[in-house]
Amino acid sequence: MGMWRGFFVAVALTAAPGGAAGQPGYDGDLIQQAGEPPPRPTYHKPDPARLAAAEALLARFSSPTLTKFAGDEEFRRYLGAALATERARNGWYGQVDRPVQFAQVQAQGDVQSDALEPICPPTDPECVAAVGEDEGIIVTGSRIPAPANRAVPVAQAVNGQITNNQMRNVEEGDIVKQIDRYLLVLQDGRIFVIDTRGGGRRKLVLADRANVYRDARENIWYDEMLVFGDQVLITGYSYPQDATELSVFRLDTASGRLSREGVFYISSNDYYSSSNYATRLIGDNLVIYTPFEVSDMARSTFRWPVVRRWLPEESREAALRRGRPLFDPAGIYRPVRSDEDPTVHTVSVCPLGPAGSGRDLECRTTAFVGPNTSQWYVTETD
Repeated sequence: MGMWRGFFVAVALTAAPGGAAGQPGYDGDLIQQAGEPPPRPTYHKPDPARLAAAEALLARFSSPTLTKFAGDEEFRRYLGAALATERARNGWYGQVDRPVQFAQVQAQGDVQSDALEPICPPTDPECVAAVGEDEGIIVTGSRIPAPANRAVPVAQAVNGQITNNQMRNVEEGDIVKQIDRYLLVLQDGRIFVIDTRGGGRRKLVLADRANVYRDARENIWYDEMLVFGDQVLITGYSYPQDATELSVFRLDTASGRLSREGVFYISSNDYYSSSNYATRLIGDNLVIYTPFEVSDMARSTFRWPVVRRWLPEESREAALRRGRPLFDPAGIYRPVRSDEDPTVHTVSVCPLGPAGSGRDLECRTTAFVGPNTSQWYVTETD
Protein backbone atom coordinates (compact mmCIF):
# COMPACT_ATOMS: atom_id res chain seq x y z
CA MET A 1 0.00 0.00 0.00
CA GLY A 2 2.87 2.35 0.79
CA MET A 3 4.34 1.88 -2.69
CA TRP A 4 1.04 2.65 -4.44
CA ARG A 5 0.34 5.62 -2.21
CA GLY A 6 3.71 7.10 -3.09
CA PHE A 7 3.12 6.30 -6.76
CA PHE A 8 -0.20 8.15 -6.87
CA VAL A 9 1.28 11.19 -5.16
CA ALA A 10 4.17 11.22 -7.61
CA VAL A 11 1.79 11.05 -10.57
CA ALA A 12 -0.29 13.89 -9.12
CA LEU A 13 2.79 16.08 -8.72
CA THR A 14 4.01 15.31 -12.23
CA ALA A 15 0.66 16.17 -13.76
CA ALA A 16 0.08 19.33 -11.71
CA PRO A 17 -0.77 22.33 -13.93
CA GLY A 18 1.99 24.88 -14.18
CA GLY A 19 4.62 22.41 -12.96
CA ALA A 20 8.21 22.81 -14.03
CA ALA A 21 8.75 19.48 -15.78
CA GLY A 22 12.39 18.57 -16.14
CA GLN A 23 13.47 21.32 -13.75
CA PRO A 24 14.67 19.67 -10.52
CA GLY A 25 14.73 21.96 -7.54
CA TYR A 26 12.24 24.43 -9.03
CA ASP A 27 11.40 27.05 -6.41
CA GLY A 28 7.62 27.21 -5.91
CA ASP A 29 7.95 30.37 -3.79
CA LEU A 30 8.54 32.72 -6.71
CA ILE A 31 6.12 35.61 -6.47
CA GLN A 32 4.87 37.33 -9.62
CA GLN A 33 3.89 40.97 -9.06
CA ALA A 34 0.75 42.34 -10.69
CA GLY A 35 1.39 43.59 -14.22
CA GLU A 36 4.80 41.95 -14.50
CA PRO A 37 5.64 39.30 -17.10
CA PRO A 38 5.94 35.71 -15.85
CA PRO A 39 9.31 35.04 -14.20
CA ARG A 40 11.88 33.04 -16.13
CA PRO A 41 13.56 30.62 -13.72
CA THR A 42 17.31 30.26 -14.07
CA TYR A 43 19.13 27.11 -13.06
CA HIS A 44 21.88 27.58 -10.45
CA LYS A 45 24.37 24.71 -10.34
CA PRO A 46 25.57 22.98 -7.14
CA ASP A 47 28.57 24.78 -5.70
CA PRO A 48 31.02 22.89 -3.43
CA ALA A 49 32.55 26.08 -2.01
CA ARG A 50 29.19 27.55 -1.11
CA LEU A 51 28.10 24.19 0.25
CA ALA A 52 31.06 24.09 2.64
CA ALA A 53 30.24 27.60 3.90
CA ALA A 54 26.54 26.80 4.25
CA GLU A 55 27.21 23.54 6.11
CA ALA A 56 29.54 25.35 8.50
CA LEU A 57 26.78 27.80 9.31
CA LEU A 58 24.17 25.07 9.64
CA ALA A 59 26.35 23.25 12.15
CA ARG A 60 26.14 26.26 14.47
CA PHE A 61 22.49 25.44 15.14
CA SER A 62 23.07 21.85 16.29
CA SER A 63 23.39 20.84 19.93
CA PRO A 64 24.48 17.52 21.50
CA THR A 65 21.97 17.99 24.33
CA LEU A 66 18.24 18.73 24.44
CA THR A 67 18.13 22.47 23.86
CA LYS A 68 15.44 24.53 22.15
CA PHE A 69 15.66 27.37 19.69
CA ALA A 70 15.66 30.75 21.43
CA GLY A 71 12.66 31.95 19.43
CA ASP A 72 11.31 33.00 16.06
CA GLU A 73 14.33 34.98 14.86
CA GLU A 74 16.81 32.21 15.58
CA PHE A 75 14.62 29.55 14.01
CA ARG A 76 14.24 31.71 10.88
CA ARG A 77 18.01 31.89 10.65
CA TYR A 78 18.17 28.11 10.90
CA LEU A 79 15.63 27.81 8.07
CA GLY A 80 17.75 30.13 5.94
CA ALA A 81 20.89 28.10 6.62
CA ALA A 82 19.10 24.81 5.89
CA LEU A 83 17.65 26.11 2.63
CA ALA A 84 21.00 27.59 1.53
CA THR A 85 22.68 24.23 2.24
CA GLU A 86 20.08 22.34 0.22
CA ARG A 87 20.44 24.65 -2.76
CA ALA A 88 24.24 24.65 -2.69
CA ARG A 89 24.20 20.84 -2.59
CA ASN A 90 21.51 20.12 -5.21
CA GLY A 91 21.25 23.27 -7.30
CA TRP A 92 17.98 25.13 -7.81
CA TYR A 93 15.77 27.01 -10.24
CA GLY A 94 14.74 30.55 -9.39
CA GLN A 95 14.65 34.21 -10.26
CA VAL A 96 17.88 36.13 -10.12
CA ASP A 97 16.37 39.13 -8.39
CA ARG A 98 13.75 37.66 -6.04
CA PRO A 99 14.63 36.72 -2.47
CA VAL A 100 13.04 33.83 -0.64
CA GLN A 101 10.69 34.93 2.12
CA PHE A 102 10.21 32.98 5.31
CA ALA A 103 6.95 32.48 7.18
CA GLN A 104 6.62 34.04 10.63
CA VAL A 105 4.68 33.21 13.74
CA GLN A 106 1.31 34.91 13.45
CA ALA A 107 0.99 37.88 15.72
CA GLN A 108 -2.63 39.02 15.74
CA GLY A 109 -5.60 37.52 13.93
CA ASP A 110 -4.86 35.99 10.55
CA VAL A 111 -2.03 38.33 9.56
CA GLN A 112 0.97 36.40 8.31
CA SER A 113 4.12 38.47 8.71
CA ASP A 114 6.49 37.45 5.94
CA ALA A 115 7.46 40.93 4.82
CA LEU A 116 10.58 41.09 6.97
CA GLU A 117 13.99 41.37 5.42
CA PRO A 118 14.94 37.93 3.99
CA ILE A 119 17.66 36.04 5.82
CA CYS A 120 19.55 34.60 2.87
CA PRO A 121 18.56 35.79 -0.60
CA PRO A 122 19.32 32.96 -3.06
CA THR A 123 21.26 35.39 -5.24
CA ASP A 124 23.69 36.22 -2.44
CA PRO A 125 25.11 32.98 -1.00
CA GLU A 126 27.86 34.97 0.71
CA CYS A 127 25.24 36.27 3.17
CA VAL A 128 24.87 32.71 4.40
CA ALA A 129 28.32 32.86 5.95
CA ALA A 130 27.43 36.10 7.70
CA VAL A 131 24.09 35.08 9.14
CA GLY A 132 24.28 34.61 12.87
CA GLU A 133 27.97 35.51 13.14
CA ASP A 134 27.28 37.66 16.17
CA GLU A 135 24.43 35.65 17.54
CA GLY A 136 24.85 33.62 20.70
CA ILE A 137 23.14 30.31 21.40
CA ILE A 138 20.77 30.32 24.34
CA VAL A 139 20.34 26.95 26.10
CA THR A 140 16.83 26.36 27.38
CA GLY A 141 16.77 22.59 27.90
CA SER A 142 13.99 20.97 29.92
CA ARG A 143 12.92 17.48 30.90
CA ILE A 144 10.11 16.00 28.80
CA PRO A 145 7.20 14.93 31.06
CA ALA A 146 5.82 11.42 30.66
CA PRO A 147 2.10 11.06 29.82
CA ALA A 148 -0.25 10.87 32.79
CA ASN A 149 -1.57 7.37 32.13
CA ARG A 150 -4.55 5.81 33.78
CA ALA A 151 -5.98 2.30 33.80
CA VAL A 152 -6.89 0.70 30.50
CA PRO A 153 -10.69 0.29 30.15
CA VAL A 154 -12.00 -3.28 30.26
CA ALA A 155 -13.54 -2.92 26.80
CA GLN A 156 -10.15 -1.94 25.39
CA ALA A 157 -8.34 -4.92 26.93
CA VAL A 158 -10.19 -7.26 24.57
CA ASN A 159 -8.40 -5.72 21.58
CA GLY A 160 -5.15 -7.48 22.37
CA GLN A 161 -6.73 -10.51 20.72
CA ILE A 162 -6.74 -8.62 17.40
CA THR A 163 -3.59 -6.47 17.17
CA ASN A 164 -0.10 -7.83 17.88
CA ASN A 165 1.19 -4.91 19.94
CA GLN A 166 4.91 -4.20 20.24
CA MET A 167 4.62 -3.13 23.88
CA ARG A 168 2.34 -4.10 26.76
CA ASN A 169 -0.44 -1.58 27.50
CA VAL A 170 0.32 0.33 24.28
CA GLU A 171 -2.58 -0.06 21.87
CA GLU A 172 -1.63 0.27 18.19
CA GLY A 173 -3.55 1.19 15.08
CA ASP A 174 -4.83 -1.54 12.79
CA ILE A 175 -7.50 -2.18 10.16
CA VAL A 176 -9.34 -4.81 12.26
CA LYS A 177 -10.41 -4.20 15.88
CA GLN A 178 -12.90 -5.65 18.37
CA ILE A 179 -15.39 -4.08 20.77
CA ASP A 180 -17.46 -6.53 22.79
CA ARG A 181 -18.80 -9.12 20.32
CA TYR A 182 -18.31 -6.89 17.29
CA LEU A 183 -15.46 -6.92 14.81
CA LEU A 184 -14.71 -3.58 13.17
CA VAL A 185 -13.04 -3.65 9.76
CA LEU A 186 -11.61 -0.56 8.05
CA GLN A 187 -11.64 -0.83 4.25
CA ASP A 188 -11.84 1.72 1.42
CA GLY A 189 -12.73 4.60 3.74
CA ARG A 190 -15.57 2.68 5.41
CA ILE A 191 -16.06 0.91 8.75
CA PHE A 192 -17.82 -2.45 8.64
CA VAL A 193 -19.32 -3.68 11.92
CA ILE A 194 -19.61 -7.46 12.05
CA ASP A 195 -21.61 -9.23 14.77
CA THR A 196 -19.68 -12.41 15.65
CA ARG A 197 -22.68 -14.00 17.33
CA GLY A 198 -25.02 -13.50 14.40
CA GLY A 199 -28.22 -13.45 16.43
CA GLY A 200 -27.29 -16.64 18.28
CA ARG A 201 -26.73 -18.65 15.10
CA ARG A 202 -22.91 -18.57 15.39
CA LYS A 203 -22.65 -16.78 12.09
CA LEU A 204 -20.99 -13.52 11.08
CA VAL A 205 -23.64 -10.90 10.36
CA LEU A 206 -23.06 -7.35 9.07
CA ALA A 207 -24.54 -5.10 11.74
CA ASP A 208 -23.66 -1.71 10.24
CA ARG A 209 -21.53 0.08 7.68
CA ALA A 210 -20.46 3.74 7.87
CA ASN A 211 -18.48 6.01 5.55
CA VAL A 212 -15.52 7.66 7.25
CA TYR A 213 -15.23 10.23 4.44
CA ARG A 214 -17.78 13.02 3.97
CA ASP A 215 -17.04 13.51 0.26
CA ALA A 216 -15.93 10.56 -1.90
CA ARG A 217 -14.19 12.97 -4.32
CA GLU A 218 -11.83 14.32 -1.66
CA ASN A 219 -8.25 13.01 -1.71
CA ILE A 220 -7.94 11.36 1.72
CA TRP A 221 -6.22 8.13 2.75
CA TYR A 222 -7.60 6.29 5.79
CA ASP A 223 -4.88 4.08 7.20
CA GLU A 224 -5.58 2.88 10.73
CA MET A 225 -8.12 2.40 13.49
CA LEU A 226 -8.00 2.54 17.30
CA VAL A 227 -10.75 1.78 19.83
CA PHE A 228 -11.22 3.37 23.24
CA GLY A 229 -14.12 1.98 25.25
CA ASP A 230 -17.03 2.22 22.82
CA GLN A 231 -15.30 4.91 20.73
CA VAL A 232 -13.66 4.24 17.36
CA LEU A 233 -10.85 6.51 16.09
CA ILE A 234 -9.91 6.46 12.40
CA THR A 235 -6.64 8.12 11.37
CA GLY A 236 -5.95 9.28 7.83
CA TYR A 237 -4.24 12.01 5.86
CA SER A 238 -6.12 14.75 3.99
CA TYR A 239 -4.18 16.31 1.12
CA PRO A 240 -6.70 19.17 0.63
CA GLN A 241 -6.38 20.08 4.32
CA ASP A 242 -2.62 19.42 4.61
CA ALA A 243 -3.43 17.69 7.86
CA THR A 244 -3.75 14.39 9.68
CA GLU A 245 -7.44 13.60 10.10
CA LEU A 246 -8.95 11.96 13.20
CA SER A 247 -12.55 10.79 12.83
CA VAL A 248 -14.36 9.70 15.99
CA PHE A 249 -17.32 7.31 15.99
CA ARG A 250 -19.28 5.70 18.81
CA LEU A 251 -20.51 2.09 18.69
CA ASP A 252 -23.81 1.17 20.31
CA THR A 253 -22.94 -2.27 21.71
CA ALA A 254 -26.63 -3.18 21.99
CA SER A 255 -27.44 -2.69 18.30
CA GLY A 256 -24.02 -2.62 16.64
CA ARG A 257 -24.81 0.75 15.05
CA LEU A 258 -22.19 3.49 14.55
CA SER A 259 -22.68 7.23 15.02
CA ARG A 260 -20.22 9.98 14.11
CA GLU A 261 -19.09 12.12 17.05
CA GLY A 262 -16.59 14.47 15.49
CA VAL A 263 -13.70 15.06 13.07
CA PHE A 264 -10.41 16.72 14.02
CA TYR A 265 -7.46 17.94 11.94
CA ILE A 266 -3.84 18.21 13.05
CA SER A 267 -1.66 20.20 10.63
CA SER A 268 1.16 18.04 9.25
CA ASN A 269 3.01 16.70 6.24
CA ASP A 270 2.07 13.20 5.15
CA TYR A 271 2.97 10.85 8.03
CA TYR A 272 2.40 7.51 6.30
CA SER A 273 4.71 4.51 6.56
CA SER A 274 3.88 1.15 5.02
CA SER A 275 5.17 -0.66 8.12
CA ASN A 276 4.58 1.76 10.97
CA TYR A 277 1.27 3.36 11.93
CA ALA A 278 1.17 6.91 13.32
CA THR A 279 -1.02 6.54 16.41
CA ARG A 280 -0.81 4.79 19.76
CA LEU A 281 -3.18 4.65 22.72
CA ILE A 282 -1.86 4.56 26.30
CA GLY A 283 -4.70 4.45 28.80
CA ASP A 284 -6.91 7.32 27.71
CA ASN A 285 -4.11 9.26 25.99
CA LEU A 286 -3.90 9.35 22.21
CA VAL A 287 -0.23 9.61 21.15
CA ILE A 288 0.22 10.70 17.54
CA TYR A 289 3.20 11.39 15.29
CA THR A 290 3.21 14.19 12.70
CA PRO A 291 6.19 15.49 10.62
CA PHE A 292 7.02 18.84 9.00
CA GLU A 293 9.72 19.14 6.36
CA VAL A 294 12.04 22.07 7.07
CA SER A 295 12.01 23.01 3.37
CA ASP A 296 8.22 23.45 3.59
CA MET A 297 8.51 25.54 6.75
CA ALA A 298 10.77 27.98 4.86
CA ARG A 299 8.02 28.77 2.36
CA SER A 300 6.08 32.03 2.60
CA THR A 301 2.82 30.05 2.58
CA PHE A 302 3.69 28.03 5.70
CA ARG A 303 1.23 28.30 8.59
CA TRP A 304 2.19 27.20 12.08
CA PRO A 305 0.42 23.92 12.90
CA VAL A 306 -2.82 23.79 14.84
CA VAL A 307 -5.30 21.17 16.02
CA ARG A 308 -8.91 21.98 15.19
CA ARG A 309 -12.35 20.49 15.04
CA TRP A 310 -13.91 20.21 11.58
CA LEU A 311 -17.15 22.15 11.16
CA PRO A 312 -19.10 21.64 7.91
CA GLU A 313 -20.07 25.31 7.57
CA GLU A 314 -16.60 26.72 8.30
CA SER A 315 -13.95 27.58 5.73
CA ARG A 316 -10.45 26.15 6.04
CA GLU A 317 -8.93 29.60 6.61
CA ALA A 318 -11.38 30.37 9.41
CA ALA A 319 -10.71 26.98 10.99
CA LEU A 320 -6.93 27.56 10.91
CA ARG A 321 -7.38 30.89 12.68
CA ARG A 322 -9.55 29.26 15.33
CA GLY A 323 -7.34 26.20 15.86
CA ARG A 324 -5.19 25.61 18.93
CA PRO A 325 -1.45 26.02 18.18
CA LEU A 326 0.60 22.84 18.59
CA PHE A 327 3.99 24.54 19.00
CA ASP A 328 6.01 27.59 18.00
CA PRO A 329 9.71 28.14 17.17
CA ALA A 330 10.68 28.41 20.83
CA GLY A 331 9.18 24.96 21.41
CA ILE A 332 11.38 23.13 18.89
CA TYR A 333 14.45 21.20 20.00
CA ARG A 334 17.59 21.76 17.96
CA PRO A 335 19.10 18.99 15.84
CA VAL A 336 21.88 17.02 17.50
CA ARG A 337 23.75 17.12 14.19
CA SER A 338 23.40 18.65 10.74
CA ASP A 339 21.50 16.37 8.34
CA GLU A 340 20.38 16.36 4.76
CA ASP A 341 16.64 16.89 4.27
CA PRO A 342 15.98 17.90 7.92
CA THR A 343 12.50 17.39 9.33
CA VAL A 344 10.68 18.71 12.39
CA HIS A 345 9.23 15.59 14.00
CA THR A 346 6.41 16.08 16.50
CA VAL A 347 4.84 13.81 19.09
CA SER A 348 1.50 14.96 20.50
CA VAL A 349 -0.28 13.56 23.56
CA CYS A 350 -4.03 14.20 23.45
CA PRO A 351 -6.25 13.11 26.38
CA LEU A 352 -9.42 11.49 25.07
CA GLY A 353 -12.94 11.89 26.33
CA PRO A 354 -16.42 12.59 24.95
CA ALA A 355 -16.04 14.01 21.44
CA GLY A 356 -19.57 15.39 21.16
CA SER A 357 -21.06 18.79 22.00
CA GLY A 358 -18.43 20.71 20.07
CA ARG A 359 -15.57 19.68 22.36
CA ASP A 360 -12.13 20.47 20.97
CA LEU A 361 -9.12 18.16 21.08
CA GLU A 362 -6.40 19.48 23.37
CA CYS A 363 -2.86 18.21 22.86
CA ARG A 364 0.59 18.89 24.24
CA THR A 365 3.34 18.55 21.66
CA THR A 366 7.08 17.89 21.67
CA ALA A 367 8.89 18.99 18.49
CA PHE A 368 12.48 18.36 17.45
CA VAL A 369 14.64 18.55 14.32
CA GLY A 370 16.15 15.35 12.95
CA PRO A 371 16.82 13.48 9.70
CA ASN A 372 13.88 12.74 7.44
CA THR A 373 14.00 8.98 7.98
CA SER A 374 12.59 7.94 11.34
CA GLN A 375 11.26 4.98 13.29
CA TRP A 376 8.21 5.49 15.49
CA TYR A 377 8.30 3.44 18.71
CA VAL A 378 6.26 3.95 21.86
CA THR A 379 6.40 2.34 25.31
CA GLU A 380 3.99 2.67 28.23
CA THR A 381 6.03 5.51 29.76
CA ASP A 382 7.99 7.02 26.84
